[in-house]
Amino acid sequence: MSSSWRSAVHVLGFCCALATVAGCAFDEDDEVSCGVDASEPNDDETSATALGAIEDEPIGEGTLPQTVSVSRSLHDADDVDFFSLEIEDTGFIGNPRVTLVVTRGLQATVVPRCKNGQLESLHCSRGEPSMDPPSCTSEPPDPSSPPGAAAVLSFQVECANASSDDLAVGVVVTRSATPSACAPYKLTVSAE
Repeated sequence: MSSSWRSAVHVLGFCCALATVAGCAFDEDDEVSCGVDASEPNDDETSATALGAIEDEPIGEGTLPQTVSVSRSLHDADDVDFFSLEIEDTGFIGNPRVTLVVTRGLQATVVPRCKNGQLESLHCSRGEPSMDPPSCTSEPPDPSSPPGAAAVLSFQVECANASSDDLAVGVVVTRSATPSACAPYKLTVSAE
């Protein structure tokens, strides 16, 4: 696993309710158990689950969506999930602003890469930045937040010598709290 993936993630996650989600379900004793994760293996950069493409300002017919969501699980204490997606800069008003959210106990890191030109700057407006490699990691919610409160990550990039700031983005979802047997979540990535 490359160091750029080890230190990068972005996500909207949440715990199972009373229904089966991403291979996780409550048994009769309200214990969470995980079945086989259909998206495995996606434990490293080379086996990342492709989420497709989104754009920041879809206008007209044939445009891409602004949001993509998937439901998955970290099925054991050592599991991590890798994703990849592309973000198209189709707007006339600035660069894409990308947002991810993670539920308490999970953490997301994103590693953006310019598709055209070099990464000139990375601005993490919500989340913890790192420049080796350039990435943003979600910050945990404030301890005084209500149960289930989410951590949020938002970022923008500037690509040098490029007419558009189209991005290839790597996302990794990990645990930020004490591991449990099953951690179902929903990953949502949006651009505006």
